[in-house]
Amino acid sequence: MADGAPCQAESNRAVCSHGTCQVVGCDDVIGSSLRFDVCGVCGGRGDSCDSAHFVWKESGEFTECPTSCTEAAREFHGGKEGDGREARAIVVCVNANTGRVVPERLCADRKRPTPKTKPCPPLICPSRNKIRQDDKHDNILAKADSHQAEV
Repeated sequence: MADGAPCQAESNRAVCSHGTCQVVGCDDVIGSSLRFDVCGVCGGRGDSCDSAHFVWKESGEFTECPTSCTEAAREFHGGKEGDGREARAIVVCVNANTGRVVPERLCADRKRPTPKTKPCPPLICPSRNKIRQDDKHDNILAKADSHQAEV
């Protein structure tokens, strides 16, 4: 691989140098261990953040829609946020200067926006009443079968 070509490493910033993959720090120096802190400062300690620089933003991704009737019922009855009929936009806290996602605590003093929603594809599920009626019917048949077996 040619020197300077991007390569895979633990960091997403790495280049090939003399046949080996070398990490590049936020200071653009090969082999540097400097990283951006949550404030977006190269080599910072995360203590120079000004809350005015952090904002809530929709990530462009949505929560997953249920793929089974069991999952949809769990969401509807409080297992997760939502009722299984819509996906919600994922809202994250970002550094307004860099656009990097940062811990939510840095946006704690700001009102989190109500996320946009989009409808989930419909699932055709048996109604709970229908299931209960079928269970009762099966129990009656089972009792009749056991009664016939005893006779």
